Amino acid sequence: LARELAWRAQHLKAIALDELSREIELEQGPLYRLFQNFNLALARQEPDEFADTYAQTITYGMLAARWLARNKLTRFTRKEAMKLLPSTSEFLRDLFNRLINEDYDTNLTWLIDDITSLLSRTSIREVFEGEQDPSIHFYQGFLDAYDPVIRRRMGVYYTPDEVVHYIVRSIDHMARTNLVLRLGLADPIRWGDYATERGIAK
Repeated sequence: LARELAWRAQHLKAIALDELSREIELEQGPLYRLFQNFNLALARQEPDEFADTYAQTITYGMLAARWLARNKLTRFTRKEAMKLLPSTSEFLRDLFNRLINEDYDTNLTWLIDDITSLLSRTSIREVFEGEQDPSIHFYQGFLDAYDPVIRRRMGVYYTPDEVVHYIVRSIDHMARTNLVLRLGLADPIRWGDYATERGIAK
């Protein structure tokens, strides 16, 4: 699944970049408007960076929506994906809605529908059997197939839960013994004051 999604995301990025370059010259079009809005609201990006963000957001957003729809009997569609996304951020919800539902060039629309179709045909519960939140762990494999250079640059490496628990327990133990914090990491200490009192550089 990671390879299949990555292959589609690579093509989505390439087509999005071509379409965006054309729309930038015309100074109009749905991708051009998204590009402008993204740069104003979130972060300044070059066209190739935006195309990468666009491709990954659509692909991984659709995967997350498909996972949320794993118990539903209805057919998974773009419209269904929008209903499933959490409403914790209206801005991000609106952004994703625009990403997948704008009146794009037919090649882009076809690829978005192809990603949706792939996920609709995937037995997602079997793929992620035993996982509580597969979207986190799956990203390493997806990104490695999509672009291993980006994965290395971003430092996306899955750390097993057992290792994370060991690290947290070790730091908690050190906080209790070395720093004399009775509740360890749960101690409601103000670290700035703590450092000042003990002459520790912040």
